[in-house]
Amino acid sequence: MRTQDFGGLKRQTAIGLFWSLGQAWGVRLITLLHYLVIARFLEPSDLGLVAFAITIVACLGSLADFGITTWIESSPPQGANTLDSAWWSTVIVAALMAGALVASAPALANWSEKPQLTPVLRALALTPIFSAASAIQCSLLKTHFMHRVIAIASLFACTIGSLTAIVCVVAGLSYWSLVAKVVLEAALVSAVLAWCSPWRPSWHFDRRAWIEAVRRSLPILGARVLEI
Repeated sequence: MRTQDFGGLKRQTAIGLFWSLGQAWGVRLITLLHYLVIARFLEPSDLGLVAFAITIVACLGSLADFGITTWIESSPPQGANTLDSAWWSTVIVAALMAGALVASAPALANWSEKPQLTPVLRALALTPIFSAASAIQCSLLKTHFMHRVIAIASLFACTIGSLTAIVCVVAGLSYWSLVAKVVLEAALVSAVLAWCSPWRPSWHFDRRAWIEAVRRSLPILGARVLEI
């Protein structure tokens, strides 16, 4: 690699790291301020209820893409067939998981002895679908060192979601304010990333390309399962 190219790569990496750190700490700060406000209006049981539901949804959502998005980030560039197939499979699997969560919500509520968990899980089931719809675009933005777009999208969504939650909790919506925050943030991040990404999915699905992508990403999926 030429010295000039190496220098440019170092600069891009440094800028990406700056925006990634800014995103992480910015979201943490906004979330902290948000909880300092709404904690005065909610019972500890309300926070625990939503936290339990979010954990279930997050575990399912992390498996929806079979690890393909991480593989795309580590092994660019990919052909259009692979990207289209990966997008469709991710969205379809996320939708199936959401449907399974909606169907199993009453059973989970009975098991946890929290009847109010049923509608909460069913509302949060939308978030894996929103996240899946922009997962490939997010990976492509990372491979092109466009971390600034991802950071701005996350900070924007977190700010709007937090303000919405505060308005909802003041209006007396209790733990539904947290549910609204999570769903709205997922929807906003997905919309912004999909809008800013230069790539758009087509209606094409290549079974062979998808199988090859899944085969290469299986170790990543296995690592995620162990993390859960």
